[in-house]
Amino acid sequence: MPDCTKECSGTVLRFPVPAECDGMRLKTFLRGRCGVSYRLVVRLKHVPMGMTMGGRLIRTIDPVHVGQVVELRLPPDTKTAQPMGSGDLRVLFEDAHLLIVDKPAGMAVHPSAGREDNTLLGAAAAYRKEHGEEGAFRPVGRLDRDTSGIMVLAKHTHAAHLLNGQIKKWYLAICLGELQGDGTIDLPLRIKEGHSIQREVGEGGQNAVTHWESLAVGRGKTLLGVRIETGRTHQIRAHMAHIGHPLAGDTMYGPGGDGIGRHALHCGAVGLIHPVSGQWIHLTAPLPDDMRRLLEQMGIHHPDEQWRNFIPNLSQKE
Repeated sequence: MPDCTKECSGTVLRFPVPAECDGMRLKTFLRGRCGVSYRLVVRLKHVPMGMTMGGRLIRTIDPVHVGQVVELRLPPDTKTAQPMGSGDLRVLFEDAHLLIVDKPAGMAVHPSAGREDNTLLGAAAAYRKEHGEEGAFRPVGRLDRDTSGIMVLAKHTHAAHLLNGQIKKWYLAICLGELQGDGTIDLPLRIKEGHSIQREVGEGGQNAVTHWESLAVGRGKTLLGVRIETGRTHQIRAHMAHIGHPLAGDTMYGPGGDGIGRHALHCGAVGLIHPVSGQWIHLTAPLPDDMRRLLEQMGIHHPDEQWRNFIPNLSQKE
């Protein structure tokens, strides 16, 4: 894995060349060994001293040599996210490559027509500006406006490329009806006819796999631990509604109400391999107060114990 430093002109990634890569062409070394995207390699060809070895410019067809260090100078973003509102975010982890936050319910990830305020894009840009940084907004995955929990933001293209599809997530949800045991929903999801965003199970849809486990039941509802293999829009909400157990508070896929004011879904844990250091990172975000109050109404007063039993040992990679 590379070393890394920050310079005023951007980020510098350093890749030491191991013995087994001696004599390998630079392009093969970067693409096959270091996981650098083809797009970034092409872009670096046009950056002054964008790719160097031993302090000298190196071409993609040139060989790399053991003991040398290949340096990539990532250019600053040409388009930067515009700060909007306060940069008051609950930050769970941050370094030169990643910003990982606990997004509150009610905050959209991106602005939309007529709803440009209270977005993670604006808040993250404001936070970075307050800390002397700026850059493009690169969420790795997304959460619905009213889904709370952990969001991973990449600060540069290399981190975003390596993390795409590689983040493990665990959710807590409260659904209507009392479920026991566990199960898997392996059904395709498509856009519902006549709608622009709502999903339904149906032929021709995208592959979607949701694993659920009952953690506790009470007063006609169930606390679920959920893990998904695919990240389709509204996947958990649509899948649970399809089997007759929509999420509490969900007005799109269920009757709504339940005294929570939004669908009861929270991304409570993530695990990922750091795209630069190679270290395993595990993070958790506490259950928000509105879901805790609903659980107390269900007679469930200590959900953290059931949650710890659901998620694996996050101190090590599965």
